[in-house]
Amino acid sequence: MDWKHLLAYITGTVDQELLLRNEYLVTENRMLRTQIKGRVRLSDGERKALRRHRQEAGQASAGGSGDDRQARHHSRLAPQVRGPEV
Repeated sequence: MDWKHLLAYITGTVDQELLLRNEYLVTENRMLRTQIKGRVRLSDGERKALRRHRQEAGQASAGGSGDDRQARHHSRLAPQVRGPEV
């Protein structure tokens, strides 16, 4: 196996792992939101931390909002790596 194939394999494995982690977090957030009644109040520090992470994620990508990137990612890769929806 040459280095290009090895790199492609490793990249695909990492992408799949990140996709699975993101799907877990989406599911967990969905379950937690059903348990929360009313509005969640964030402190100034929490809002700043979320803003910082959002900006870092935006700089790391080639444009678009986080939701746009995730939708594009799922439309391209999800049929290849995800099993049937439950």
